[in-house]
Amino acid sequence: VRYPQYTASYNPNRGSPNWVSYVLDATDYGPEDRCNCFTMDPALPASFTHLTTADYTGAGAFAGYGIDRGHMTRSFDRTAASLDNAVTYYFTNVVPQAADLNQGPWALMEDDLGDMARTGGKDVFVIAGPAGNKGTLKNEGKVVIPTSTWKVAVILPQGHHLSDVHSPDDVQIIAVIMPNDPGVRNVPWQTYQTTVDAIEQLTGYDLLALLPDDIERAVESNTRPP
Repeated sequence: VRYPQYTASYNPNRGSPNWVSYVLDATDYGPEDRCNCFTMDPALPASFTHLTTADYTGAGAFAGYGIDRGHMTRSFDRTAASLDNAVTYYFTNVVPQAADLNQGPWALMEDDLGDMARTGGKDVFVIAGPAGNKGTLKNEGKVVIPTSTWKVAVILPQGHHLSDVHSPDDVQIIAVIMPNDPGVRNVPWQTYQTTVDAIEQLTGYDLLALLPDDIERAVESNTRPP
């Protein structure tokens, strides 16, 4: 599904996205509050299982630790208009995340990437998603709880695009794989930094394929010159 706010690949067998991709820049931020209006994405086929907030209600008590409806595209990063914010609450954009992860290192990384775009003069291109399977919410078989969530951020000076990347030094890449577990709330997000290669091995995706091959190899393996 494609929206101005993000593009997502939704997996009806998981009840969550395979991945969500979006861009952050200074124009994305405004006065809108969180709509807190979680709902099924109307763009999905009617034959897909229709999820509601009730599918998450009580999931934490069942699992023995807090479970949040974790945004892949953060609500705060879409506050320029009410519709921008509401679209982030579609379940196409939501993954079951341990509360300690969602409110801990995942949120701290979101803050840092958002600050780069909002006040830091950067454009931030992001793709994020879940990996693995540790059962389903309340054992109901509808929504898979992932073992981890991952994110890759491609950071460029404001207004720059793919055509402006001529060497590894023209782009900054941040990649993380974070465990979807309780007990990580106070762990710095940088602890979970990894390589794009590692995320590609985990997911099977070819994430930065549009970069020139020599630059792609360098930034994905983190073997760029010091």
